[in-house]
Amino acid sequence: MLQSWSQHDDGSAYTAFLRSSAVGTHLAGGQAIDMRCGFDRLAEQAHAVTGQDPFHGHLFLFRSRRGDRLKVLQWDRDDYVLWYK
Repeated sequence: MLQSWSQHDDGSAYTAFLRSSAVGTHLAGGQAIDMRCGFDRLAEQAHAVTGQDPFHGHLFLFRSRRGDRLKVLQWDRDDYVLWYK
């Protein structure tokens, strides 16, 4: 398991990144996705393309048409997390 820890200004710690062997990483389709899509549409697309349940904590990667942008979707206990680069 890989963890990266950070601290708030008040000194309390929080986990910034958590990765274990139980978490799968999936490229959600070889084709580009509309980067304006939000949580629900990306989760629907992830399930349709990979057949995996988006609520199991797996990482789903989506790329833009030009290939210069990336979105990563993950379910984190009670809500989705969306990274965009």
